Amino acid sequence: MPGLGYTLGALEIGGILSTLFFGIATMQAYNYYKDYPKDLWYLKAMAITIWFFEFIHTILLWHAIFSLTITFFGQPEHIIAPPQTLYFTLLLSAIIATMVQLFFANRIRLFSGRVLVPVVASIMSCLYLLGMIAAVTITCVHNTLAVLQTYRWLASLLFSLATVIDAVIAAAMCYCLGRVRNSDYPKTRNIIDTLILWCIESTVAKTGASIIQLCLFLTRGESDFLWLIFILPRASLFSNSMFAALNGRNRVKSATDSDHASGPTFITFNSTGVPSSPQASSPRTRNVVIQMTRITETRIDDGLEDSPTESKTDVECH
Repeated sequence: MPGLGYTLGALEIGGILSTLFFGIATMQAYNYYKDYPKDLWYLKAMAITIWFFEFIHTILLWHAIFSLTITFFGQPEHIIAPPQTLYFTLLLSAIIATMVQLFFANRIRLFSGRVLVPVVASIMSCLYLLGMIAAVTITCVHNTLAVLQTYRWLASLLFSLATVIDAVIAAAMCYCLGRVRNSDYPKTRNIIDTLILWCIESTVAKTGASIIQLCLFLTRGESDFLWLIFILPRASLFSNSMFAALNGRNRVKSATDSDHASGPTFITFNSTGVPSSPQASSPRTRNVVIQMTRITETRIDDGLEDSPTESKTDVECH
C-alpha cells in the first residue's frame, strides 16, 4: 500500500483546492445575482442549481475527508475503501461539468447560428455523464476506487473524452468569435480579443487538469490516488468558468462605454470660411457651428439579453 501522501494526502489537497474554488464561485454567484437581476429566468435557475450542486459536492467531500482522518483514524484499510460520499462527489462533478458544457454549447449555437458543433458537443457531454454514472456505480458496488484500474479502459475513455469536449467547445468559441473580429471599429476588435482570451484561459485550466489527471491515472498504481488532486476541483473549475462568462458582460460594457465617453466635436467657421473658435469670433462675423456626434454601440448576441447593434451620426448646424 502506498504512503499516506499518495492516498489521504491527495484527497486532502484536492479537497482544499475544491473548497477554495467553491468560495470563489460563491462570490461570483453573488455578484451575478446582484448585477444581473433582469437576466432570463432559466439562466438564473441554472446558476443557482450549479451553485447548489457544488455546495453539496463540498459537503460530501469533507464528510469523506473527516471520516478518513478522524472517524477511521489508524485504520488504513478504509483509505482503499473510503466512504461512499466520496464516490458521489465524482458524480456531482460530472453533472456540473455537463451542465456547464451544455451552456457553452448553446452559446456556440447562438454565436454561429449553426447546430452541428453544438449538437456534437452536447452528445459527447451526455455520453460523458452516462459513463461517469456507470463508473460511480461500479465503485459503489465494489466500494473501492482501486476497481477503476480493472476498468481502466472506461476511466481512460472518460478522462480523454472530458479533455476532447473542452477542446472542441473552446475551439468552436474562438472560431465563431474570430469570424466577427474583422470589424471596422477597433473597440469591437478589442472586445472580441478579450472574449477569445477569456475562453482560452478557462480552457487551459480545465484541459490541463484533465490531461494531468489522465497521465497520473495511467502511470500510477491501483492504490495511488494522486489523480484525485485534479478531478476533485473539476466541478469548481467549470462553475467558475460559467460565472466568469456571465459576469464578464459588465466589464466588456464598461470598456465600451469608456471608449465613447469623450464629448462631441465642434467645428466653427466664420463668414470668411476660415475655421475659428466660437469664443473668439467677432460680433461682425457670422459663425456657423457644426456639431458632429458619432455614437457606435456594439453588442454581441449571446442569447443572454437583447443585443442590437446600432451606429448613428448626428449633425447639427447653428
